[in-house]
Amino acid sequence: MSKSSLRATLTAIAIGAGLVLGASSAQAATIIWNLNTPPGVPSPNPNTQTFTAGGITITANGFINGNFSGPPNLPLFVKTDPGDETGLGSNVDASGDHELNGTQWIQIDFRNARMAGVTDFDFMMGSSTGTEAWRVFGSNSATSLGSQIFAGTDELTHDLTGVNGAFAFYNFQATAGNVLVANVSGVAAVPEPATWAMMLLGFAGLGFAFRQSRRKVSFA
Repeated sequence: MSKSSLRATLTAIAIGAGLVLGASSAQAATIIWNLNTPPGVPSPNPNTQTFTAGGITITANGFINGNFSGPPNLPLFVKTDPGDETGLGSNVDASGDHELNGTQWIQIDFRNARMAGVTDFDFMMGSSTGTEAWRVFGSNSATSLGSQIFAGTDELTHDLTGVNGAFAFYNFQATAGNVLVANVSGVAAVPEPATWAMMLLGFAGLGFAFRQSRRKVSFA
């Protein structure tokens, strides 16, 4: 083996080791999409709202009567009142509370987050007290209600993955009273600073190996 070939081989080994070390040195970071900003009716499309956290955007769509086969048709409302009265609701709430009720549904699209490697999704409802209740369905199709995975009356954090499966879409409905979808969250793997350093060294090694190969061709 020539010196140049040996050098290139050692460089490749070092780069591979750096990438393996980087993969094992990742930290877990929780991303929380608080569904309370911007307040009011979404613009320019009142039936759709996007939320961004950690550089990742998820999309919420509003539907009436579970008609997921057509375009979103429920005007949404982002409520920001004090206490637990904060989150995503409806702009056509008959009670005037701007919350989700009756045959109204909010569908949240998690596809961008899943493509970005986010896992372990959770959700929390808001304004759910007394006799108010809600349920959640999971689906892998934007046009399908899917299967029910949760029903409750609380404002606790609930796991959307695990035994419930890793769905791309989640559909939220109030089964009694008026409720809000307060927030959803997930876990993303974030490289440690030392990992970024190893990756930069690896790229530098690739550049060095490339220059050496160019010199070999030039003087052959």
